[in-house]
Amino acid sequence: MTEAEVDVVPQKNFPNLSSPIQVGPLTLRNRIVSSANFTALAENNLPGERFAYYHAEKAKGGLALTITGELAVSPSSKYSLPRSIHAYDPRCIVGFKLMTEKVHKYGALAVAQLQHAGAREYGFDPYGMSVKLPMAPSNLSTTVDPDGYTVPLSMDEEQIEQELEYYKLTTENVIKAGFDGVEIKSDSSSLPVQFLSPLTNRREDGYGGSLGNRLRFLDSVISVVYEVTQGEKIMGIKIPGDEFTKGGLSGDDMLQIAKHLDRDKSVDYICVGGGNLGFDPDLNTPSAYYPQGLFVPLAEGIRKVTSQRLKIIALGRIVDPYFAENVVSTGKADLVVMMRAMIADPELARKTFDGRVSEIIPCIGCNQGCLVHVLSNRPTSCILNPTIGREKEWGIGTLQEAKDKKRILIVGAGPAGLECARIASMRGHHVTLFEQTDRIGGQTNLMASLPGRSDVLRAIAFWKSEVDRLKIELVLNHRVVSEEIGGIHPDVVVCATGVKSGKTVLSPAFSPPVGTQFLKPLTEILSFGRQSMTGKHAVIYDDRGDFQALGWTELLVDAGMEITLATRHPLVGPFIEPWTRLTACKRLLPKGVKFVADSYLKEVKSDSAVYFNVFSGKEAEVRSDATYSISWPLPENSLWGEIKASRDFKSYLIGDCQAPRSIEEAVYEGHELARKL
Repeated sequence: MTEAEVDVVPQKNFPNLSSPIQVGPLTLRNRIVSSANFTALAENNLPGERFAYYHAEKAKGGLALTITGELAVSPSSKYSLPRSIHAYDPRCIVGFKLMTEKVHKYGALAVAQLQHAGAREYGFDPYGMSVKLPMAPSNLSTTVDPDGYTVPLSMDEEQIEQELEYYKLTTENVIKAGFDGVEIKSDSSSLPVQFLSPLTNRREDGYGGSLGNRLRFLDSVISVVYEVTQGEKIMGIKIPGDEFTKGGLSGDDMLQIAKHLDRDKSVDYICVGGGNLGFDPDLNTPSAYYPQGLFVPLAEGIRKVTSQRLKIIALGRIVDPYFAENVVSTGKADLVVMMRAMIADPELARKTFDGRVSEIIPCIGCNQGCLVHVLSNRPTSCILNPTIGREKEWGIGTLQEAKDKKRILIVGAGPAGLECARIASMRGHHVTLFEQTDRIGGQTNLMASLPGRSDVLRAIAFWKSEVDRLKIELVLNHRVVSEEIGGIHPDVVVCATGVKSGKTVLSPAFSPPVGTQFLKPLTEILSFGRQSMTGKHAVIYDDRGDFQALGWTELLVDAGMEITLATRHPLVGPFIEPWTRLTACKRLLPKGVKFVADSYLKEVKSDSAVYFNVFSGKEAEVRSDATYSISWPLPENSLWGEIKASRDFKSYLIGDCQAPRSIEEAVYEGHELARKL
């Protein structure tokens, strides 16, 4: 796989992105599309208000076309995700109508994505009420089974015909509900691509063997869907440009398939992704480890072999409008999907065309508020934008000017303090923001130094731009003490003072290791040069289980050290978004990093570390010239303790200085408080 090589040249007016385009029978007002695979906003498996407001927000924000997340097309596909919308159920029509009417009100179009996960279906109701048998082309389980043990039923022709009838029924439902078209999901190890791929299709009947036979199921789906759309509605297909999996569909295979689809005049667009969710899932939602636009070359290849009638949509971490403009202007694709970018900021399109690019809340590729929420049965959101999933209450137009303008003093320019300052200033309050270091961002500056987290710098740049745009009074290199607050005469003091630098606490389950004086602070890693670390050995003990251990490990191993990463958890990084964890492991294990799970740090010496297995109790001593422990930081709330009883002003505590958590909680608390002030 090659990285998209695009010379990004800033263009003021984004002439190509903003130009209308004809897709099948309908005209789109620009070239920006949101493919909302992460909606996870169903209510009892039906679309409701939250689903409608989520999509309407993007229409209000100026995009051309919103594509729903995966809609289950039949009872055999209803458990692909815990919050799946059962689109085959006619009770969905009312909720869908609410959504399409809101989207149309703001001039955008809506397309329903038809999904059957096949072998990747859960074999049980996620709520524990029933059992269901997954169906697939062959009795072959994927390596990413939802439950880890289910082998799917190999569908016979009668079952295939029944599923085709459900595709037609679901299409009828969504068209009755006012959708402008449908997208047949045939990527990410969905049922149609499971028929297409020799990796998952070992049939010997008319649906297996040759490429022509393996295309038969998708052709049949297209045919039954077209019986409903009749060329009056958009019909799209989403495919991988390459499965990047041994034995799967190659780039050349997909060029043949694209040309085949082009000859079928009922298909209006092809959306081109990459990878195979069932076997190599981190490519399904590529994290910040991967470059922007990584699948654009695949879309470009298909663009070159298909007619201009058929529109090609590029996707894959397209988060920058300048990059998107280049993709369209150079003819690599006709439209671009900016899915996670428009989760981060539904107003991305409007801000782009209005020349307000610096005001766009950036997607940093963390997958925490979007993908992780979906996989953990939580509504979609974004760690930098807590309005997502709360559009009715907090969406565009809901932020009201404060009736009583206040003088607000915020101490701490980390994520909590910055978001509080931004929203409070937008409401008309006078905000002074104090930061004791020489830069804003707090702990995110450390995070941005880690491999796979450099996109965090985009968040810091956004916050800095907003501070300047809103004329927030920013004072750096100043530690606020309680005695000076009275002289400022604030109405409100907000403590967002974060954590105590270098102070952590280990899990209470076992005693702290002997020899803690030999433990090194993580910040010391940043001060090492490559040459000074060559040939050294290090142990990193991870008590937390999040991204930090993997990130710091890669910094050390890239500096030439031999690393043992030990953790008390049953695997490294259990609380990381799973695709990011997979990519990190792909990067670390070939570099010789040794993982040791289910182990606690017992003793630290000047040249070694001792850890023991929590089950066997057996100890192991390994050479270690430097030993680091990654655990929970302690809240820094001393200022709060000094001022909370003051009657001269109201005071509040937000973010990590209450209790250390992640950026998501810090930004949420800053946003929520600023709306109330």
